Amino acid sequence: LLFGFVLFLQMYNHRQLAYFAESELSAKFLLNEIRVTDVLHSKYNAIELLGYFNNTKSIFEEIKATFIEEIPKGDKYLIFNALLALGNLKLNDKKTIDTILGMIQDRGEDYVLAGLYYFLIESDYLDEYIDVFLKAIPTFRYVWSPNSENDSEVRIGDERIHLVNGLESITKPDALKKLLHYFTHNPRDMRDIYFHRFYRITKALSIEIQKDSSLANSVLDLILSLEKEYVEGEELRMLYELIESSGLNLKAFN
Repeated sequence: LLFGFVLFLQMYNHRQLAYFAESELSAKFLLNEIRVTDVLHSKYNAIELLGYFNNTKSIFEEIKATFIEEIPKGDKYLIFNALLALGNLKLNDKKTIDTILGMIQDRGEDYVLAGLYYFLIESDYLDEYIDVFLKAIPTFRYVWSPNSENDSEVRIGDERIHLVNGLESITKPDALKKLLHYFTHNPRDMRDIYFHRFYRITKALSIEIQKDSSLANSVLDLILSLEKEYVEGEELRMLYELIESSGLNLKAFN
């Protein structure tokens, strides 16, 4: 059976193979392979494949328990695949999130963090864990060095992609306030983080400002901080538009 999976992986990607192979029997085989094999790539493939077994809900708890057992002793690639799989299967309730955070809180590898961000984004509790994202932003500060050997280490693109996606996906007022507070005190990070869909943040703010006017003051504080540090760009323009659409007079605060 294992040989068959390996053979088909040469012909199909994991998602396609899961479509053909998904069954409770296959899932149990893959779980056993994860537990007993010493071949790391076999573990990686089995974990990734299980992440697309969306219809084997009868053994979801066994899948979650197995992954949680493997994560503390796994390398960064295993953790990355396990967190992506748990996110895909929506096995990311608050208790599971807290358990995994306790296991990997001291792991700073790019693959581990990329997987963690995705895992949190796919949960219903993203806003409650905004601090996980905010504390990672300094990793992506641009620091020029005349000696390339001293430049920041190269990290996988998924880490930044999922970090930014997480920041752009928050919607609740407490998380929005934390984000505004962070960039007000670190305005140059707004330039270095490279938002892709900042309009999602301003849309969430436009909704919440109607309920909590103190958010408008936080937006104004951020605008003034960006202006003071000469940080210009699309984000600042969107913040101007947000204030104007909220009926506030920016000049009155200058």
